[in-house]
Amino acid sequence: MMIWEKPTNDGLQMSSMKVKGNRWATTLTADLLNIVNHAEDAASANLSVKYTSPHWEIIFNKERKPRPFVEAAVGVREMMLLQLLSRQVFFQRFNYAFPN
Repeated sequence: MMIWEKPTNDGLQMSSMKVKGNRWATTLTADLLNIVNHAEDAASANLSVKYTSPHWEIIFNKERKPRPFVEAAVGVREMMLLQLLSRQVFFQRFNYAFPN
């Protein structure tokens, strides 16, 4: 995750993702639940953090109707993580890959 060593100002703090000046990064991860674990630990330690639960999204071939528990679920789990000086969206791919 991103941590600023010497921030030049207070950033956007914990304001809404809709605030003017908002910038965020999207990052592919191999283990989204590990990030959730860290976010929950940070919240339990009363650190400044906001996050969403991982959300399932089908990003292509949306008309495909998989048979649960028979065929592979193809899509992504994604979540948002806000900290005082960073805004990140993490996602994990399931059952598909892009070359390179």
